[in-house]
This record gives sequence, C-alpha cells and structure tokens, in this order.
Amino acid sequence: MEGSMKEDKGSPACVDSATGRDDYCRAILWSLEDEIFVLDRDRLITDVNKDFLPLCGKRKEEVLGRPCHEIALGLDRPCDEAGEPCWFEDAFRTGKTRHFRRHQITRDESRILVDVHLCPLRDKRGRITHLIKRVRDISQEVRLEAQLRQAHKMEAMGTMAAGIAHEFNNILGSIFLNAELALQGMDPEHESGLFVRRILDAGRRARDLVGQILTFGRQGRQERIPVHIVPLVKETLKLLRASLPASVEIRNEITTSTGIIDADPAQIHLVLTHLCLNAAQAMAAEGGGILEVRLEDTEVDAEMAAGHPDLHEGSYLRLTVRDNGPGMEPWVLERIFEPFFTTKRVDEGTGMGLALVHGVVRGYDGAVMVKSRPGQGALFEVYLPRAEIGVPDELTPEGPLVGGRERILFVDDEASVTGAAGHVLRRLGYRVTTLTEAEKALESFRNAPEDFDLVITDLTMPRMDGIQLGKAIREIRPDMPIVLCTGYRDVITPEEMGSLGVRELLLKPMTRSRLAAAVRSALGDLSGRGIAVPLAARG
Repeated sequence: MEGSMKEDKGSPACVDSATGRDDYCRAILWSLEDEIFVLDRDRLITDVNKDFLPLCGKRKEEVLGRPCHEIALGLDRPCDEAGEPCWFEDAFRTGKTRHFRRHQITRDESRILVDVHLCPLRDKRGRITHLIKRVRDISQEVRLEAQLRQAHKMEAMGTMAAGIAHEFNNILGSIFLNAELALQGMDPEHESGLFVRRILDAGRRARDLVGQILTFGRQGRQERIPVHIVPLVKETLKLLRASLPASVEIRNEITTSTGIIDADPAQIHLVLTHLCLNAAQAMAAEGGGILEVRLEDTEVDAEMAAGHPDLHEGSYLRLTVRDNGPGMEPWVLERIFEPFFTTKRVDEGTGMGLALVHGVVRGYDGAVMVKSRPGQGALFEVYLPRAEIGVPDELTPEGPLVGGRERILFVDDEASVTGAAGHVLRRLGYRVTTLTEAEKALESFRNAPEDFDLVITDLTMPRMDGIQLGKAIREIRPDMPIVLCTGYRDVITPEEMGSLGVRELLLKPMTRSRLAAAVRSALGDLSGRGIAVPLAARG
C-alpha cells in the first residue's frame, strides 16, 4: 500500500465516558455517512457506524472486539507491519489528528483511493483511550478532478491552436491571392506557371491542415444536417476493409435501425476512419487482431452525466471501437488527444488523428471516452447526441467570376491581405479603398458615407473588431451591406448576421473565386452593374 500524510493541528476530541463514547457521541457516529469505526490501543474495534457494516458484510456484533485490519481489509496483520508508516501509533503518541490518503485493495480485489482521518479520543483526565478512524472512498472524486483538469488543458490548447490558425490563415490568404494574380496571363505550359501552380497546391494542403487545427479547437466548420448514421458506418467499414491489413478481422454489430444525428457526414466518416486505422495499426504491429465496431442507442442518466463533464442527460448514439492490440501505458492515455502527440515514427503519422476525433465529437456536443491497459487492447466510446439545429452550407461559387463597378471599402489589419485583395477586386472592375486600421476606416466612411457600396472587414482586428466596425458603419448608413472575413465558421449566428447587416461570411484563407462570389452575392441587385470577367483576366 502507498499513502501520504499531513498533520492536522486541530484539538483532539474529548468525551466524558471512560470508554471514549457516550450516548450523544454514539448517535452522531451512527448518523455520519462515511465509513467510521472506533479503535482501542490494541487496534480492536469498539464501535462502528451504519456505513461501515456493508463494507465488511457483517453484523455489528460480529465486528466488535475484532482487529481492524482483519475486518476492514482482510489482512492477517496491521498495515504498518507490512511496511506502511505507523500512523496509528503516531496518533496515540502525539495526540494529533492525522489525515492521509492511501491506495487500498478492497475485498473484491479492486484498487481504490481512500481518504483517512485518525482522531484521538481522551477521557476526563486527558488520556488518549481510543481513536476514531474515518475512511472515505475518493476514487470517483479524484477521477472527476483529473477529467476536469484534462478538459481545461484541452480547452487551453484549442484556444491556442485557433489563434495560431487565425494568423496562419492571413498568411495563406496572401499567398493564394498573390499566386493567383501572378498566374493571370501566364502561358499554362510555361515553366513559371507550373511553379505558381505548385505554390497553390502547397497552399491548399496547408489550408487543409489549418482546417484540422480549427476542428481540434472546435472553431472550424461544424456542418449539421440530419444524418442516417447506420448506412454511413456500414459504408465506411466497407471502404476500410480494402485498406486494412488482411491480418485484421473486422466485426461489427449495429443494434439501432433508426439512428439519426445532426452532423456532417464527412466529419463522422473521419471520426470512424481515424479510430479504426489507429486500432488496425496497433494490431498490425503485433501480427494482427480483431477490430470490433458497435453502434447502439443509449440513454445518459443524471448519474452518468455527473461523472462525465462533456455529457448531459438525454438520448445518444454510442459508437464503440474496440481492438485486442497491445494497449496503452497510462502516460500515453493521458496525452492521446493532444495535437501532434504520437508514438509513431516521423514517417508514420502526424499525431492529429485523435485530436481531430476529439474536436469533431465535442463540436457536436458529444464525448469521447477511452479505456486501455498494456496488453489488454483499447476501447473508444463515442457519444453523439441528437436534435441539433442545422448550420447553413458554406458559399460554394459556381460558374464564371463576376465583377462590377461598385465602390468597396476593404479593411484588414494585415497589409499583405489588403494589398492582394485590392488587386483582385480592381481587376474585377471594382473601385477599392483598402485600409489596415479599423478606426481610420470608420473615419473615412464617416467623412463620405455615400462613396461606398460595400464594406468588407476582417473579424479579428486590434482595438476595434469587425463586428464593432460594422455596427458603427450601420449607425451612419443602415442600408450598408457588409461582408465579414473570418477563419471561424460559427462566430456569428444567422440572426446576428441579419441584425448587423452582414450579407456574407467570407472564410479565410480567401481565394479569388471565393472573394468574387462573396462580393457579388452581398451586392446582389443593388446596381445591376455586375459584369462577367473575361477568361483571360480570370486566369
């Protein structure tokens, strides 16, 4: 056994009777909810409360006069004789209340953490005659504290990741716009055009990585449409069968026939794929194994919700992925959802798979639980709730780029973004004023509010953000349409967009086609002066 101790310098209890208790103390002792018993100097039990008896499975008369270690722990000798510090003798010798924690093996051989208080009892003459020992199982409390610390850590990492992604999106936006500008008018077969297209390809891969980081931070797109999850799971497993080693056997059991959730099918496919691939790779290293996938209806009651901070009472679908691979050490288990943490070699993975699973599931107000021990495989349980409000699809531009002759105020604190976007919009025929400070943009608008037909503003800017700027502009001209640029999909609700005059959300990193489509959609039929941009000009 192991434990730790601290000294409580409060005064020891004192009662009048020679036995160390009277009727009043006995009534208090019996009413307390923790497991409490009274010991004499020979470690014999002289009294117990009601919660101690179920612990040992005996009647009161069967435990009185018996050794504490025999009744409570099933041991044939005291703990201190087995190497544990003698807290019992210390409390009798010093007269101090002792408080410590230790791990304890119960009668069913499970290992629990208990909180122990030893309180000396004195008679009239001040002699210590007995000890009151209070034992409380705190395993669940400690487990919840660990879950809460982990949740706080993941929240902090998500916030940091989202901040990094925001800055990276600005850089990518500049790369996209400038590369597309450079590509205009180039001979598609010329060597320089090839190099620029490679830049754009690399930019798209970087954009996908930023999307993964935002998903981990739960600030990326979380599309929600009614999804029949059963055919989705079956189809995903069919696709996985072709890519998994033959040594990995897939078994699936689906007990729900009407399972519907509000989610993005691609995201749920991603969750199941990452969990299955992780399990398969772990088993393949051991020569193969069995991959079990279950999908079932389940109810989360108040007791379960209280034990898991991410869950609430209600109906869920539980997706379970189990393997009989090598399992995980406790230190690995604590870090598996951290982005870029991996136990694989550099060329085998980036460490983003389980981080993405965590971000996607929590983004849908679900939870991921994992159990694993070395040599005993791993079990992942994904809880997905039902009945969430849908989110509109991202604007997907189609057809040729359309420009115009309207006047646009473009505001972004990154000069590289305003420079590139200004060039793109001017080539589309618009008259553009670009500024990098929101205060100067507001001053410019206030001086000549009729000189602009549209305002495009970044959301995140120092001193005054895009929403504050939009509100100030709408106070001057309530009919002014606004396009809000952001790397986060869910920063503003459709209702808020309507009240602020936000016609479109332009997701970063922006490209020429997205920018052109957002501007034309926001302007609508205000002037009817939209013009198609020639193919050569569009690049």
